[in-house]
Amino acid sequence: MPHQLLTISHHVARITLHNPPANVLNLSVLKELDLVLNELEEDEYVRVVVVTGTGRFFCAGADINELAHLNTVHGGSEFAVHGQSLLNRIERSDKPVLAALNGTCVGGGLELALACHIRVAAAGVMLALPEIKLGLIPGFGGTQRLPLEWYRHTN
Repeated sequence: MPHQLLTISHHVARITLHNPPANVLNLSVLKELDLVLNELEEDEYVRVVVVTGTGRFFCAGADINELAHLNTVHGGSEFAVHGQSLLNRIERSDKPVLAALNGTCVGGGLELALACHIRVAAAGVMLALPEIKLGLIPGFGGTQRLPLEWYRHTN
């Protein structure tokens, strides 16, 4: 089952994260996002990309269950590098990418939102990088993007 639902209408591509119940990012989801971005980069009809989530979550970040089964340094590194590469690609996209935050947006989900050019949040959205409570750092570039975004909005 695909983890992204892609619709295109009036020059706007909408990527809806669909990995119930919390739209977590696992290796399968990251690979699918790569494929969807390949398609959209080549589609001259698409001028804007909107990323959103289904249900109560925009995205709850990395799949902790999958991370727990990464028992080698290489496995963990591969996951982090794949996520970083994907988010760098979004950040550098020639087409504007908007994050429509419809619910809880934490961990890698917030990092995904920070990689987008514009973020629009519904009332009551929760934003956090809770991985620090697990002794982890945000692995997809959040420690670089969050301070930069804060600086842009305070100066």
